[in-house]
Amino acid sequence: MVLGRNIAWLREINARDQELVGWKAVVLGDLFNEAFPVPMAFAVTTQCMMDCFKENAVLDWMKEASHRVDWDSEESVRSFSEQLREKIERISFSEMLKKDLKQAYLKLGERSLSSLSTMEECSVAVRGSPTESDWAMESELNISGFDSVLESIKRCWASLYSVPALMGGKRSFSQWKAAVVVQKMAKPDMSGTLYTADPWNERKESMALEVVYGLQAPLLEEFPESGVQRSAHVRLRHLLH
Repeated sequence: MVLGRNIAWLREINARDQELVGWKAVVLGDLFNEAFPVPMAFAVTTQCMMDCFKENAVLDWMKEASHRVDWDSEESVRSFSEQLREKIERISFSEMLKKDLKQAYLKLGERSLSSLSTMEECSVAVRGSPTESDWAMESELNISGFDSVLESIKRCWASLYSVPALMGGKRSFSQWKAAVVVQKMAKPDMSGTLYTADPWNERKESMALEVVYGLQAPLLEEFPESGVQRSAHVRLRHLLH
């Protein structure tokens, strides 16, 4: 169970916390607590997001400006989205919140040297964790430095209000909430995506594995660059043994 108002560590998170930390943080928390080798991370909670929006009058602006939007016009929605995202990216964090976030961020870079323990800035991934699994949010990799992390958190919040999302959700958007996961960067030799059903051959009895050397970023693009290796017929028994 999550104890803090603004920050939740993976070890504290379980399935009951989805409204507070979003679905992505819940999945990471499940893996972490089952002893999978998940890099250390914390979630900036949905409550933190809503508090920041209220303190910076974002919610008030959102409700007032939404009445001027023609929801059947993509151009009108795009203008609203751009203004809203700009407003979110200009949010100011309270000194108390910045202190909590900085302490959590530095803990990700904690190292033990003999009997000494040091905390330092490290490279992190900053990922949106919406409360609904079908909502899309941006991720940013290799973010270094506390000030850069703060800016990434705001950009992740802003990414919740994309034009396609607003066109689909329309007036319900004022109730949307999302957390942000800040996770220590892994340095993999290879990374990939496992599909529990083969999307290329439409075979539910097979799993599919898409792999790239280094970080996974090329796989997240609509048309991956060269270097991506696909194996479209990975049988479940091969994965379990």
